[in-house]
Amino acid sequence: MNELIETARPPLGIRVLNALGGDPDLSTITFEELAALQAAVNKKRSSRVARLITGFPDRSVDIRWHEGELPDRALRVRVYRPSREPAGSTGSLSDLPLVLHVHGGGFVGTAAQCDWSNSYFAAQVPAVVVSVEHRLLSHHTALSAAVDDGWDALRHVAANHADWGIDPDRVAVVGESTGALIVALAAIRAREAGRTLRGQVLVNPAVDLTPAGLEYASMHRHADSPTLTRQQMQLLLRFAIPPGMDPRELSPVYTDDLSGLAPALIVVPTIDRWPTTVAVRGASRDCRDFCAPHRVFRCNARVPQHAGCGAAREGGTCRDLRIPPRCIRMTATDLARTQRESTPSEGEGRMAERSVATLLRPYRGRFAAVVLLQVIGAVAGLVPLLAVVELGRALLAPGPIDHGRVWMAVIVGAVGLFVRLLFTGAASGVAHLL
Repeated sequence: MNELIETARPPLGIRVLNALGGDPDLSTITFEELAALQAAVNKKRSSRVARLITGFPDRSVDIRWHEGELPDRALRVRVYRPSREPAGSTGSLSDLPLVLHVHGGGFVGTAAQCDWSNSYFAAQVPAVVVSVEHRLLSHHTALSAAVDDGWDALRHVAANHADWGIDPDRVAVVGESTGALIVALAAIRAREAGRTLRGQVLVNPAVDLTPAGLEYASMHRHADSPTLTRQQMQLLLRFAIPPGMDPRELSPVYTDDLSGLAPALIVVPTIDRWPTTVAVRGASRDCRDFCAPHRVFRCNARVPQHAGCGAAREGGTCRDLRIPPRCIRMTATDLARTQRESTPSEGEGRMAERSVATLLRPYRGRFAAVVLLQVIGAVAGLVPLLAVVELGRALLAPGPIDHGRVWMAVIVGAVGLFVRLLFTGAASGVAHLL
């Protein structure tokens, strides 16, 4: 099949970035190219090298793939199970809480890309984390299939809780982007099925898959963002909603009744499209809006805050707290932690009691990567200097100029300069993620 997916052609700058990254032009991509893109992207995201960016998993957590047998199909999941109790924890490693996770990406993505966050969920709560390797979008797979995968995985693990070593009464769901949409719909299905969830963490969730979702002001203002373009969202919607299906069925924003749903932590980058009224609609009065580089909605007073992340002003306008992303990740971990707290107040000061060494533990690998990249860049920086010296000697030597020697010095110097810039830029990129 070689059918073209027709979308608007992006600006030249975005096309250049995609070309440098090896990505096909989405305006002319074929379904075969899309399948190849999925395989290539997921191979990169699941590689050990990618952990320099995404973070290294907690070493105390056992991580492995598991093939779940559902009545009508097999469903692959990635399981994170703590091998020892965290410091200061009471209890045993049997009948642990369950955190069901769904990765983002829509038409790309894999559970392995979230090893860092899921391993720390498992280690610090502690809990068994089950990340769903759901079906990706394609010309024959709509988003409803991925939604079914998320809900079926939740039902399967909860129904076989003895085999999984989890407590079916202590369950939370976590997802990002389209994964957040999947777990939000799973939470709605859980309420309708009479199953109680302790909480849901929705990280930059996709909430509106209707055509109106592409018309928010920020969708036009940031249409050509290097990270996520409006064109990619158009492609997502084209695959997600098959002809004849009402997109509101897969759009949590159009859910009429939000009563009885699990308490929610919603984390949204401020350039994301997100109607604030959606976040607070139907929530309790204790719902806080943290105006920061990431917008955090704290609902139902169930999310303890890290002491270093500041406090919000109740009601009216909140101040800019500049919450760093790592604090938000800690907050998400604390939401899952509330599964084993009898009251919200018991977990309120737990994050503040952590030692500096414990808080820095997730970043040791990245610090080491920054140092290594900077050292390589510094050594490579000596090459252009030596090449300049050699070039001067070649030009000033008596007799005819040795053009081969001159060109060799120029090429070696250029390569050395490129390597230095490459590794220095990589170090800066990794350091920025700290």
